[in-house]
Amino acid sequence: MNAIRALATAAISAALHMAPAAQLPPKDTGNLYVSDHGNDRVVVYDSTGAYLRSFSAPALDGPRGICFLSDLRIAVASQLNNRVVVFTRGESYATQFSAAQLLSPTGMALSPAGELHVASYGNARICVFEQDGTFLGSYSAPGFSTPNCVMFDSAGNIYASSALTALVFKFAPNGSFSKSFGAPSPPGLSSPMGMARDANDGIYVAGGGSDNILRFTTNGVFLGSLSHPDLTGPQGLAFDDRGHLFSSSYYKDVVVEFDATGAYVQTITAGGLSTPRSLAFRPKTSRLQNVEGHTPNPASATAAAEPAPPSGSGRIAVPGGTLQHRAASCRVELGLALLVRQALTSLGAAEPAGVRARGD
Repeated sequence: MNAIRALATAAISAALHMAPAAQLPPKDTGNLYVSDHGNDRVVVYDSTGAYLRSFSAPALDGPRGICFLSDLRIAVASQLNNRVVVFTRGESYATQFSAAQLLSPTGMALSPAGELHVASYGNARICVFEQDGTFLGSYSAPGFSTPNCVMFDSAGNIYASSALTALVFKFAPNGSFSKSFGAPSPPGLSSPMGMARDANDGIYVAGGGSDNILRFTTNGVFLGSLSHPDLTGPQGLAFDDRGHLFSSSYYKDVVVEFDATGAYVQTITAGGLSTPRSLAFRPKTSRLQNVEGHTPNPASATAAAEPAPPSGSGRIAVPGGTLQHRAASCRVELGLALLVRQALTSLGAAEPAGVRARGD
């Protein structure tokens, strides 16, 4: 029995590691999407920066944050009418949602468990939604003000830029406040806007008022900065799968590209941008994967057939409530059941009731 307990413990540990982790930037990126705030649309470029097309909807008023949902639908924060507008993978209007606590939404990001976290600029909160638009709760911290962006590190910690206080606020995965940090002067950080994480967990912050991009560790230690004459009022930040960093210039209506070393590559001028804000690269593959890591049924992954939104994901506590994340819990339960069965089988023990994996 001791051997069975040891194997079951190992199975639990392994199963917990099956829960999805924050994966930023996407391992395999496609086209670049830019929120064109002044033109109420989203502009699409290919990976070289060539203009492809744009799309919009009547509900989209002052687009800010862009986030690809788990099934590759496109969520766009509509700042001037306090809602999130969702487009299909084919870039057609699908739906919209809001909440009483959502006021002037800006940046957005998916948590490791699959909820959509939306920066609520007008009331200094981060609002949390299921991907179907169900409101789950919100969190904040003393001194947190006018958030422009929200993002996650590989451990699930949450970062949000606080524009008026020129700080980045760090929250634990459960939404509780951890710390805040800024930058020394020089170079200084003024009006922090977009944020992005590189493959090594480096945190990049666009200084909208200081005309620079600053790099920090996840603990807030300042590491360096980069800038370019074309990058005035930097807004959104996004990495592609080569490690190239892209940023939008609020005042020059362009997008500037840097390579993985921080060297300037190009300035993208096409597309007729007017006060471009957030950037996001479309992942080439959906996040909807089963525990074995296989992609979904090809028939459900085509652009012509919209897959159903995920049903939820694990459970974390946040101030003021509990967020329900059913899908991650099911993944862990399924992985645990499979591993416990394997452990028992290897010992020749009978399979106890209740551990049979769903779908068997």
